[in-house]
Amino acid sequence: MIVSVQLEKQDQKSKDKGSKSSFEMDSDLWLTKDIRGVEEQNVC
Repeated sequence: MIVSVQLEKQDQKSKDKGSKSSFEMDSDLWLTKDIRGVEEQNVC
């Protein structure tokens, strides 16, 4: 699964188009229920 997040914020007081800030992030996630040996690693 690839998760993409995109945020953009504009200054609400000045409404100036030059006062925007943005943030972008992509993250790869590997999700599964069955992995041999995982129960040995989760000893905590």
